[in-house]
Amino acid sequence: MTTIRNRRCCFTLLLHLLASYTVSSTTNNNQTVMSQIEKDLQPHPEPRIVGGESVNPPNRYPFQVSVVSAGGNGWVVHVCGGSLVAPNVVLSAAHCVEFADIVQVGRYDLSNSKENFEQFNVIDRRVHPSYDEQSQDYDFLLLHLDGASSYSPVTLNDGKIVNFKNGQDLTVMGWGLQNEGDDVGSSVLKETTVDYMSKEDCHKILPSLVSENMFC
Repeated sequence: MTTIRNRRCCFTLLLHLLASYTVSSTTNNNQTVMSQIEKDLQPHPEPRIVGGESVNPPNRYPFQVSVVSAGGNGWVVHVCGGSLVAPNVVLSAAHCVEFADIVQVGRYDLSNSKENFEQFNVIDRRVHPSYDEQSQDYDFLLLHLDGASSYSPVTLNDGKIVNFKNGQDLTVMGWGLQNEGDDVGSSVLKETTVDYMSKEDCHKILPSLVSENMFC
């Protein structure tokens, strides 16, 4: 069961973006790199997939991608999730822009370097012009890739589905933290079901933190 406790918890639910900081290589300095990235990302939303189960089959969400930060000495670190919205475009979170160097499509187990997946360099980053770093409003980022993926992009809402019912089940997925107090996210892709909460109920819990562009 995922609970909403503070501003760091759930604001990227709309995008199916659950950033996490799972190490995907085994170099000696990964823990240092990890700590620095976590420090730099604060106070941005904390990545969680609390109550999640391993996605089965592993290719159930072909549009789910791993956004990776890359270093000059060969290390790579998963920093954020994203959704393939076109063969060469990924939708992610604006607070990830500084670390978005590479996109890996078709990932499931980030600890498996022999996994079959596609990898692209990010050649352009477009942050929503109204993004507010403090409030996390308009936390949208488009990443343009240097090639076209063969995986199927996600089907975007065309505007017909606008009114969710209170308590309606929504699915979220990612490589985030699985338990309170965890330091490292899941190495395998997880999913869980959360309940949609009306704006009225959400404002009772987070009175000043949820804008009209967000939902709980």
